[in-house]
Amino acid sequence: MVKIRLIWSFKSKKTISTKSLLRKEEIMDYAQIVANNMKKGLENESEKISEISRVLLKAGTSAIQHWHLMNDSDFIPDVLSCYK
Repeated sequence: MVKIRLIWSFKSKKTISTKSLLRKEEIMDYAQIVANNMKKGLENESEKISEISRVLLKAGTSAIQHWHLMNDSDFIPDVLSCYK
């Protein structure tokens, strides 16, 4: 599972340090953050994977980070398991 030290705030387009969070429960892994920012109601897997890519690009991941996340054998299944 991919862990991050900075958490992207999609509403304000800023990153915040995990030190500034009030409680540990508020820290989610990156797969959960991506899943929470995906469009709701997607039904087939290819739409969901395309949406994961869109969310990563919206979050400002570099091309190298994007490639590594999209080709990580655990990342996409982790995001899909978090997607509601």
